[in-house]
Amino acid sequence: MGLDGKKILTKMSTVRKLALQNLEEPLKYSNFKTAIQTLNSADQALFHELTQGTFREWKFLEWVLKKYIKKNPRKKLKTLLLMSSYQILFLDRIPAYAVFSEAKNISHSFCSVAEQKFLQGVLKNIEREKIFFLDIREKSLKNIKQGVLPSSELDWAILNIEPDFLNAFLVEDRNRALAALVQMKQKAKLIGYLLPGSMSKNTAQRHPSTLTKRACVFAEKEFLTDPLAHVQGEASQWICDQVANSLFNFKKENLKILELSSGKGGKFLSTLAALNEINAVPSLEWTCADNSHTQLQILQKDILPVIKNLWPQTKIEIHQTDWNHPILQNKKFDLVWCDAPCTGFGSCSKHPEILLTRGREAVKAAQTLSLTQKKLCEAGLGLLNNGGIFVYSVCTITKAETVDICEFIEQKFLVKPFFQKYLWPGAAPAPEAEGFFACAFKNETVEKVRF
Repeated sequence: MGLDGKKILTKMSTVRKLALQNLEEPLKYSNFKTAIQTLNSADQALFHELTQGTFREWKFLEWVLKKYIKKNPRKKLKTLLLMSSYQILFLDRIPAYAVFSEAKNISHSFCSVAEQKFLQGVLKNIEREKIFFLDIREKSLKNIKQGVLPSSELDWAILNIEPDFLNAFLVEDRNRALAALVQMKQKAKLIGYLLPGSMSKNTAQRHPSTLTKRACVFAEKEFLTDPLAHVQGEASQWICDQVANSLFNFKKENLKILELSSGKGGKFLSTLAALNEINAVPSLEWTCADNSHTQLQILQKDILPVIKNLWPQTKIEIHQTDWNHPILQNKKFDLVWCDAPCTGFGSCSKHPEILLTRGREAVKAAQTLSLTQKKLCEAGLGLLNNGGIFVYSVCTITKAETVDICEFIEQKFLVKPFFQKYLWPGAAPAPEAEGFFACAFKNETVEKVRF
């Protein structure tokens, strides 16, 4: 790809050390986010390629290593082996000798001389058999794409899951589930949209989406240099469009909206952008509630200044609270949106580390989170004005967190959803979108129900 191997040797150690940290602690990315932001755009891109790629192929890389290792090495050495093996097998633009040299440089600080020799020997063996490993991987993936249920340790390793993972899925159609897993194996595109006033309208590539006309595919460099380019998956944009349509259909000013579990505010911003495309954004009173101080800090720092600049007529309240807080209990809202915390199994192409954390016990993880989701739904439905709308959405496709929640609301509140839809990766209407589920209810009987 036109890269000078000698330059790679002199500049990439920092990137690889940061990537190694992220691979060791996938849920603590924020601990060294500042260091990553000091890298130039090319180095940031390499960091994300090393971490996301290694996570995406983790179990397959472990399967490869077993060919040369009798017992597991220490955790850090094993992680370095996996990251280096990923580069050898999947990053053709980086010469093998550069991978060997960088692995040696990084290992000096925590490996003995014997371990360093072991590291180099394993990596050179993998490099020699690269074609063989990639060939059997491709054959296995091809069979799974054609609906052949995985039957060997290699098949499951290539999908990067445990065999029990499929039992958590929303439907019993294994072909659809397998198609979703194969699609989520693909590297995610950098999909987002442009806010009003962006200078990138002529350069951003529109994504051929059947869900939302706003979707764009960004080049890494373009996204990093455009403050009005906002990353958000196709399915997430779609639910924001649905909420925006609901708000528009109220046909009144000063609508009161509550976003339970608002997180970093990405859907808040995206919904206003969608409203802006339908018509002018009306006067809104938007309340953001979340129990995470860190998430709300990001919302306040990154999202609110953009909203106040583009749509100053929006009144915003932020509360760090759970669903039982008196601040919320004393109000009623026209729309309550619960974009609930979930397993995130629909977004594995963007966050493959999920398969290595929650994915190990997928059924249990889904059932545990469903308890929180039910509490949020109970609280949200109780805060609606007469005629108000409650929206529930999750970026996952497990039964416990989707249709089971919808059935719980129906039975608890004696109300039917007027909207219910799920999106499957690898299937119509949007095969490249993340997995997603949403349902919506109108408050016609909620006031009759007591908790």
